Amino acid sequence: MNTKALSEVYSIIQVMNINVRSNIPDSFMTFLRENRNILYNPKFDKVPKNFDNLEHDTQVIFALIFKKYFSQYNNLEIETNNSRELVKYRESFISKLLGAIKKAHHNILKNRWR
Repeated sequence: MNTKALSEVYSIIQVMNINVRSNIPDSFMTFLRENRNILYNPKFDKVPKNFDNLEHDTQVIFALIFKKYFSQYNNLEIETNNSRELVKYRESFISKLLGAIKKAHHNILKNRWR
């Protein structure tokens, strides 16, 4: 297992919106925390728009995370809670995450056939 990738995944999840992050099981977060490279602690201010500069395994892990825990957001209607800005932010975040995961997945498949 690429422990550097686990460190990147763990660090990126830490900067996700709490409502999104709550979809990831505690058991998976414990696995990341216990198996990551503690000497490699990348810092992220926000979820990267582009995963190209991250470990290949980081891209693969996020593709799997998205498929398992976030694919339900494709058809989800988000409650407004009387705050249009909150809804726009959530939709924008999910869209950005989806776009980054799809791009990483496409790059993985493209590189596989070279």
